[in-house]
Amino acid sequence: MSLEKGATMSSNSHVHRIGEDKKGLDWEALSEDVHIMVLRKLPVFSLIRVRGVCKRWNHLIRSHEMWAPQHPGPRAVPIYFSHGQLIVFDHRKNCWEEQSLDYVKFPSHSLSLLDSAGGLLCFKTSATGELIVCNPISMECQYLRLPQGFSVEAITDPLPNLLKPVVTLEGGKEAIEAFQRSFGKEVVVGLVTERHKQWYKLVVAGIRSEESTAAAAAERATLVYDSFTERWSTGAEVPKGARFWESGKTVNVDGSLYCLTFSAGLASGTCGLDWPWSIVRYNSDADVWSEIRLGRRGSILPQLVEHRGRILVVQRNGKSQSEISISELKEDEPMCALTTRHLPSCLFPPKPGKRCPMIMQDWCVGQGDWLYVAGRHRESQADAAAGPRGLVILAHSFSEDVWIRLPTMADAPTLRGHFSAALHGFHNATWLHAFEPSLGARV
Repeated sequence: MSLEKGATMSSNSHVHRIGEDKKGLDWEALSEDVHIMVLRKLPVFSLIRVRGVCKRWNHLIRSHEMWAPQHPGPRAVPIYFSHGQLIVFDHRKNCWEEQSLDYVKFPSHSLSLLDSAGGLLCFKTSATGELIVCNPISMECQYLRLPQGFSVEAITDPLPNLLKPVVTLEGGKEAIEAFQRSFGKEVVVGLVTERHKQWYKLVVAGIRSEESTAAAAAERATLVYDSFTERWSTGAEVPKGARFWESGKTVNVDGSLYCLTFSAGLASGTCGLDWPWSIVRYNSDADVWSEIRLGRRGSILPQLVEHRGRILVVQRNGKSQSEISISELKEDEPMCALTTRHLPSCLFPPKPGKRCPMIMQDWCVGQGDWLYVAGRHRESQADAAAGPRGLVILAHSFSEDVWIRLPTMADAPTLRGHFSAALHGFHNATWLHAFEPSLGARV
């Protein structure tokens, strides 16, 4: 169908066919549906440029219809934020590129990335203690302060990912206490977004009031900022005894926020070696917390990822680094394994007589159709054939059932270019997130 046939015209005099005169196609005569159909064909970064063509296009690109549910979302890409620099993987160029944060009014080195969801990023700044929700595609920011009586100092940065196997009874009391300390975080921050709604909620869970009395010291509130009403509200108290993983992240699906936790309180007063983890869910619409307990299937810490509107639990086999199990999380049903996936050995083959040069870590992120699993390249940088030592990401498409190894993010400044400083030092998987670029995500 030509564009003219798909348009709604007021009269035949308004129809201009390409080649019939010098004016070409009369875009003003085309309906909004046709404009949206054409704009949807453009890559996200091209949409940024064409916003300036006219006010009508700018309005359509930011409209609800443009980003309605029937329009598939853009591909989620891995991003890495550390030491004030945001590095994004460009899958078209197959390389990592630094993205400027000049549109944020605070120095980038004062920022800590807390969450990524729905095309938005949430930072905390040490400069003023504000929380910042921004869309790096439209370069728009919202600066938020917590309600009076609550301090942003309670929101701690994610600690470097130092994963250890779950202890056993033979490990002794000290080993158990060391494991529990890795779940010492009291406050988590997460974004709740829905693709078909142009608003977000920012959830600050587990924070204590500065004015709490001794009797109420155990109360840990849930603060919720609603961008639609532009107001903070105080929600339900976080389950007593819940402690979040120091290196952990939140995942959101359908208005709910999910967090991995280890809690003696939730585990009926025991250390929970048979059931060492729980997942707590906050339903932001109903203002209700609930718990989903996870049985231990191995000694490796599970990871939560979003996949097309559902929560998946990903866990590596403790005896084989090339095997991972993936299960769907259901609140009212036993969790059953969906599949066991094997990482292709061709992506990290061992050299003759040597061990495999890459070791998988227990960290993965995902949104939409893509899963990104982190690993470490442990060969010396002097070994040019093996590549530089650094962070390696394996990308997996569920729909196409393919694995792709992304270029290594080198630990030392071996790469030449304007962002080489960001590659200096040890890269830790904790600061890896998944990001779905979206011009329609509003702050």
